[in-house]
Amino acid sequence: MHFCGAGACGEAIELTDVVFAAPVAMEDGATRQVQLQIAGDHGSSRATLFARDGAGWTSCASATLQRAAEPAALMPLPALRERCHEECDATAHRAAAARFGLAYGPTFQAVTEVWRGDKVALARLDPVVVPPSSGFLMHPALLDAALQALSHAVGANPRHDGSFVPARIARCCFAKSIVAEGPLWVQA
Repeated sequence: MHFCGAGACGEAIELTDVVFAAPVAMEDGATRQVQLQIAGDHGSSRATLFARDGAGWTSCASATLQRAAEPAALMPLPALRERCHEECDATAHRAAAARFGLAYGPTFQAVTEVWRGDKVALARLDPVVVPPSSGFLMHPALLDAALQALSHAVGANPRHDGSFVPARIARCCFAKSIVAEGPLWVQA
């Protein structure tokens, strides 16, 4: 998956072997203690996210991170749009998610349109619905929106009767800081 704001991406960060091992469950109004451990040198590091469960810690996610040698090559938007023949607006996107029991609150409604093709999707995100990302490389709600777009690239499977939850991502590349005044585009 590639993630790029309107305009130049700047210096890219590459994540490889991203593994989502366990969810960080949150109840409304509750807090949860998490810890991020980073080990490695300046060339490549392994990051692991832990969440406190009672008296112990559970490994929830991990990834190898490094500066990308070059920003990921993106297909030009018009060419990608030509590969995507089916359009899905925000209302239809949220209705499809609701059929799988997913209800996105206001902060998680950044997906405004999605175009789907054969194992490819292009989504337009509206960063205005996301609170200012102070302290984040990319606000978690924008990452969630990018993963929502990924579900369109996977496509409908008549044998599948639930939501898609990623367990692993081989590679993703994104800008040093996701700050945009216009729409963001996700290619999945």
